[in-house]
Amino acid sequence: MYAFDAKAGDPVWPAPFSSPSGKYLLLAAVADGRVFAAGVDGNLYVLDAAHGTVTWTAPIHSSLSPNAGISGGILFVTSDDRAIHAIDIESHLELWVIPVTGTPGAPAIVDGRIIVTTSLGSVISLTTAVPRTASP
Repeated sequence: MYAFDAKAGDPVWPAPFSSPSGKYLLLAAVADGRVFAAGVDGNLYVLDAAHGTVTWTAPIHSSLSPNAGISGGILFVTSDDRAIHAIDIESHLELWVIPVTGTPGAPAIVDGRIIVTTSLGSVISLTTAVPRTASP
């Protein structure tokens, strides 16, 4: 993963970031000076946007193409473990997991709601609050 200055086109980081496992990384989100990179190795890597250094990691249980979005200080990650994961950005803790039927797609965040479709045609709409049926 590389970072470039938008005006000059010069590299921002001294070196590109690669996942320690060598597996693919996908840009999940950029917010508050952090880059959230979801890896197909099952991990979320959170980088300092200015330097490209890892500030923390979290398991996201993915082996395919994870997707993510941010709303209300929470990172929502969909994964091929057939679940939606909510991770608090400040505490780095997983707040809840919602199992879904089918593989969830990329979350769309609209007016504070998280909308996720699945490979079986379902549409799931959530708020940032912890759902009653979620597991910690």
